Amino acid sequence: MGRWLYRLSRSPARGFTTLAAAFCFGVLIGPLFLSLEKGMLVLCLGFLATVFFLCSSPLRFVLMVIAALFVGMVRVQEADLARQAQAWETVFGQEVRVQGRVRGEVETRGSGKQFEIDHVVVRDQPLDGAIHVRGATDRLLAHGADVMFVCRVEKPEPIETFRYDQYLMSQGVFALCERPKHLDVRGSRVGILGQLFSVKVAIVARLGKIFPEPHASFLSGLVFGGSSTLSPELRDAFARTGTAHILAASGFNVSLITLVLLRFLLQTRLGRRRTVILTASLLVVYTLMAGATASVVRAAIMAGVLLFGLLVKRRADMLNLLLLAGVALLFWNPHQLLYDVGFQLSFAATAALLYVAPRMTEWFVFLPERFGLRESFVASLAATLVTAPILFWHFGTLSLISPLVNLVILPFIPSVMAGTFGVLVVSVLSTRLALLFALPVWLLSSFQLFITQQFSAFPFAQISSSHTHIFASVSAGILITFLVWLSKRPDPDHGV
Repeated sequence: MGRWLYRLSRSPARGFTTLAAAFCFGVLIGPLFLSLEKGMLVLCLGFLATVFFLCSSPLRFVLMVIAALFVGMVRVQEADLARQAQAWETVFGQEVRVQGRVRGEVETRGSGKQFEIDHVVVRDQPLDGAIHVRGATDRLLAHGADVMFVCRVEKPEPIETFRYDQYLMSQGVFALCERPKHLDVRGSRVGILGQLFSVKVAIVARLGKIFPEPHASFLSGLVFGGSSTLSPELRDAFARTGTAHILAASGFNVSLITLVLLRFLLQTRLGRRRTVILTASLLVVYTLMAGATASVVRAAIMAGVLLFGLLVKRRADMLNLLLLAGVALLFWNPHQLLYDVGFQLSFAATAALLYVAPRMTEWFVFLPERFGLRESFVASLAATLVTAPILFWHFGTLSLISPLVNLVILPFIPSVMAGTFGVLVVSVLSTRLALLFALPVWLLSSFQLFITQQFSAFPFAQISSSHTHIFASVSAGILITFLVWLSKRPDPDHGV
């Protein structure tokens, strides 16, 4: 035990893995200790720091692990959203005048708009957090606009099995407002983020001039994420076939864009250093334009570290990269771990692709490797297996044909995204010429939408259960047993 601990303390890679895992575990159990005073936890950290300088190297590492655990618990204490939510209890169910500032992107859904406002003032009293607003309005709204309106403030509630209230709270949103009245826009503070959203709106509008619906909405969803402009029937088709992830800005988008940019710029005369800097800068721009969701930020952090490794000619450990992204996101907002389904699915799917899919590949040698069919199917199957308990827990549904539909659709996604970017570039020179280049993209888009709609009509495309937590727990137990067995098998890359 002592030798193992000594080797662990002397290994920077394994040491970071242990410390990052301890912090994440501290965030996980932190809500169980909210009754403890934060000062007590800080005092324990101070005691550990004092003892740290009096101990030998292996024991110091143990103290560092305990300290990382306490730091995670303290971070949860500092971000106790329940205390902030109490101030909103006095305005729920009442029609009041609300003032605030639009944050993030204004989305169009059907004939209405939805957005969030922070810097909220109700009855001349400032309230912490934000309010989610949705309803029909003909006013021009953008990020940073100061608004005033009258509405009935409602408390968020769960939607069937999905804890929508907890999810909103994890994003700092404590109230809902439906159909605001007398909406008044009182100026705007357009910063860099607002300008980036304006560029995104212009790009989406240009796609709408080149492609007919629903292709324009589908392609904008592929590039930037989002399915709010698609018809409800088409959104349901993507959900039933387990392909809704391609319409959410995710790590796949970030990875693909980073790889394409890097390969293209490395062919120029910019040099390695300028290429990495330019790619990283464009990566930050895309992350902001895509809404900086948990999955996008996770992928951006991992891609950024890999780019830095390319610059200094060092390879990064993928597990540590994943944990680094997790620590960064949880330090920013620890409530994502329990309540943000996007955060959970992103990390679970990434872990499946890194550690489960490679060991399952040998089971599907009968599938052809051409066009990446075997890789796409195995990756989709591994991600489906690992994320199934999460989907069951939150939504009570699971797509049974997801691996098959993803096998058909995913190989064409890079071509569609690259073609869409190419059409946008050509449209700057000539809209008519862009229409000609848009034809193959339209054909691929038609094929993908056709496949999705046809498979969604299968009678057993999706299963659901009213006993979601029981099914989720059972499937999680089976999955953990399967992963433990899989981890004990020889690594296919290294033999016995």
